[in-house]
Amino acid sequence: MFLRTLKLSTFVCALTAGVCGSSVAAEAQGWYAGVSAGYAQNKASGINFLAGTSKKESDTGFKVFGGYQFTPNWAAELEAVDFGKFQADSTFLTSRVKASAIGASVIGSYPLSSEFSVFGKLGAAAKFTKVDESAPIIGYKYSQKKTSGSVLAGVGAEYKLSAQLSLRAEYEYFGKTSVGETTGKLTNSLASLGLRYSF
Repeated sequence: MFLRTLKLSTFVCALTAGVCGSSVAAEAQGWYAGVSAGYAQNKASGINFLAGTSKKESDTGFKVFGGYQFTPNWAAELEAVDFGKFQADSTFLTSRVKASAIGASVIGSYPLSSEFSVFGKLGAAAKFTKVDESAPIIGYKYSQKKTSGSVLAGVGAEYKLSAQLSLRAEYEYFGKTSVGETTGKLTNSLASLGLRYSF
């Protein structure tokens, strides 16, 4: 009788553990989406600016993102980012470079507690730039759009506010890409804070 009761208890415990494990796995899987905003850097290099040129190499950046969480540790994500613009002004010439990107990455997460986790991401991005230059004194105008491929890498952390809503902070680097028809390069990054919603 004792052995039969012991076997039954063992079976119930194993079944309960299996159900709980399946429930946790199910909760970890699924689609998610979010929005973020923050500090975007648009650093220009390889360009010979006129003496006395003032440069604005940062702007407010925004992004929307979405992905699929395969396990508590692994997810795949797509994002669309607006870096704002780089701006350079001198007495004779005004230059603007608007930058945006669409990226895809794999995210590896490591939970530090039931609410808090850190993560890293690695992927690739298509970066879009639009250059506009003008020198009204001589009637000069120039405009060009360009698409370039770049690396996408980032680190961040998430804090779970509820079962479905999380607060996300992250830093992303989008590499250096050419702009215009010169040797000019534009390096973009985004430090942001946002919300993620799990469906």
